[in-house]
Amino acid sequence: MQRIESQVPEQMDLARKTLSYVTFAKRPLTCMELRHALAAEMNKTELNSNIPHINDVVTACAGLINTIGGEQGRVRLIHETAHEYLRQTQARWLPKGEKRLATACIAYLSQQDFEAGCYDSDTELKERQKIFPFYGYAAVFWGRHARAAMVQPEDVRTIDLGFLESTPHVESACQALFTANRYTARENYSRLFPRHMSGLHLAAYFGITSLVDALLLGLNGRSEGEGTAINAKDGYGRTALA
Repeated sequence: MQRIESQVPEQMDLARKTLSYVTFAKRPLTCMELRHALAAEMNKTELNSNIPHINDVVTACAGLINTIGGEQGRVRLIHETAHEYLRQTQARWLPKGEKRLATACIAYLSQQDFEAGCYDSDTELKERQKIFPFYGYAAVFWGRHARAAMVQPEDVRTIDLGFLESTPHVESACQALFTANRYTARENYSRLFPRHMSGLHLAAYFGITSLVDALLLGLNGRSEGEGTAINAKDGYGRTALA
């Protein structure tokens, strides 16, 4: 870690992000997922064209990670003890690691390419998942990372959650969330998810109580009292409370 800290700022930041993502990921990331996650930045509506090469990522991490199986293979820390060490010393080496990964997921789901909303075609959805390899992970796990990062109510203000106010982006995220690895062998699996979910539905689904409060109280940039409709129903007739 001291070798990483002695690198130029760009390399050090790349290493810190990579180690945060690999350490706190809810499942092993593939090389392509990691590369796209590293390219996602808040306040940028398109992916950074300079998606890092996996060899550069490995080099920046000074031997702490390796890859198995090429571009579609997994990225992992060199040993389980390294994983345990980084978790135990996260305050020193990887501060706010969960927040980093939550921010990367949310930045990815906020991309302009998802303004098209959800798809009614299995072929189109599979093509989107191929072009945006981090899309599935981001949709399934952003909320778990955000919940871990939002320990206090004021933590909501530290993450840009604007995508929750965009109906197309929310529906796109919901489609990926509810179809990921579940129904892909079934015809028209791309339609097997509740339509018309709101940002409030998503926040409640992931159990992020501080975010639910923020949406209801109109904290995220809205004027006082201009909250989200609490009884809005999704396509299955369920409110956020349900």
